[in-house]
Amino acid sequence: MKPKQSEADRFWARVEKGGGGWWNWRGKKSIPASNIPRGYFHRHGYDWPAHRVAWILTHGPIKRNLCVLHSCDNSMCCNPQHLFLGTHGDNSRDMVRKGRQAKRLSDQQIKEIRKLASTKVPRKEIAARFNINPSYVGEIVKRRYRKYVK
Repeated sequence: MKPKQSEADRFWARVEKGGGGWWNWRGKKSIPASNIPRGYFHRHGYDWPAHRVAWILTHGPIKRNLCVLHSCDNSMCCNPQHLFLGTHGDNSRDMVRKGRQAKRLSDQQIKEIRKLASTKVPRKEIAARFNINPSYVGEIVKRRYRKYVK
């Protein structure tokens, strides 16, 4: 009979160490409404965010009301050297300081994005032109965002 793997061994087996110092999660993933992918690891009967598990396995328990934040801004990264603790407010300030807050587009820009997409301009190119994420372009084109703009 094969010996049971420890939780740490099961977890780190799903992490791929790559370029830029990123340790990317290769296990279960989810893409919530924010369109930012999240890795999840099943422990104690629940799916836990992978970066939180990386913190716990490396540094120990996380105090209540604290978040595990990414200095590298890669939501799939589990490198403990790229993680730090902070409050929700700290997370918001970090987001603003790094220019990651949602960009407000005008109705005219929404129309232009849809027109460009209809002429087969690649989403990456549209995203670069408007300084937004390509997945955000997809949400606009599929009318999941600003449905009322014709």
